[in-house]
Amino acid sequence: MSQPTITFYDFDDWRVDVQKRALLCNGQPMHIPPRTFDMLLVLIENRHRAMSKNELLAKFWPAPDADPNNVDQHINALRDILSGEFNRQRHIKTFPRRGYQFIADVKEFAGGQVETTAAAPVGSGPLAKLKLLLGGHFWYAAAAAALYASLYAIELLVEIAYQFDRYGRAGLKITPLVFGWIFATSLTMLAIDWRQTSQGQGQGLTLSILILLASAGLLFGGLCLFLPPSPITQSRLQAHTAQAAYLKSLCYFLFLALFFLLIPFHFVISTQRDLQAGRDLFAGSPMNSKLGIPPIAAIFWRLWALVLLIAVMMAVTLFLHTNLMDNLIFTQYTNFFTLLIYARLIIYFSLGLVCLFWLYRELSRLKQVWLQLS
Repeated sequence: MSQPTITFYDFDDWRVDVQKRALLCNGQPMHIPPRTFDMLLVLIENRHRAMSKNELLAKFWPAPDADPNNVDQHINALRDILSGEFNRQRHIKTFPRRGYQFIADVKEFAGGQVETTAAAPVGSGPLAKLKLLLGGHFWYAAAAAALYASLYAIELLVEIAYQFDRYGRAGLKITPLVFGWIFATSLTMLAIDWRQTSQGQGQGLTLSILILLASAGLLFGGLCLFLPPSPITQSRLQAHTAQAAYLKSLCYFLFLALFFLLIPFHFVISTQRDLQAGRDLFAGSPMNSKLGIPPIAAIFWRLWALVLLIAVMMAVTLFLHTNLMDNLIFTQYTNFFTLLIYARLIIYFSLGLVCLFWLYRELSRLKQVWLQLS
């Protein structure tokens, strides 16, 4: 009796075709690099035990090419393909000091012929999310937009705090409108950038910047009808008018939104699109930066530059605010003003740090995708 010519491993919605070296999900072929496929096959074949990193390293990268990071990169690539963003150890579990073990229930059988077509792009992870609303980054975009809108709302209260008895009632009514306007226009800005960029249009970033500036400008024009053209905050320093002070803070907010929110978001969406299209964006790059991936085809500030920038901003801002606090004239509303100032500072830098954390995470994921496709 002739031996079966094809052996399959089935688990969950996945099938590993050993003979054709194909990975299928619900019958659809998925892109997987050859060495990553080999590692998956070895883990499945040895699923009764954990395989150490050194064992995998010796099997796939004999000296002098042995680099422990290679194992981690391919394990992460497998988790991106099989498990996606959530429940990363659903199929491949890490056992501290022991290694990695394939833990999914596997059915092994032979026989039959399965037709496969050319491998499709990676079907999970950052690339598959591109078609989702805001490129699969909706909750991040909503949180960032809420923090950004909160800055405008709190700043309005800051500028009227020293005469809260006079302006407070109207200010509390206007504040939710300010928040709602900036929140809605910020999400619209990011949505337009996602839509234009994911479809290969070149106007996404330009239109988003125009929306960013127009929404802030229209808001300021409307608030000039409420804020007086005279100083409200009482200080021994030369005080700005309420309108001028709000405009000054608005410029700080726009700077943060442009360099920490909009441009990084545009770069991530652009890179998702170009990787999905199979473009080798990183040709000639060793891709060994621990802080992310170097940009080639999009406007981008390197991650270390953004970290340095926000550190400098923190130092300068703390100095200026300390100087302001030392020169305030104490009244019944000074403590209220101070609390609002600290709240504004916390939200301002929280937005910057949230954007940095998100950017670092997405760059790491895109780097893993690049490794899969390379």
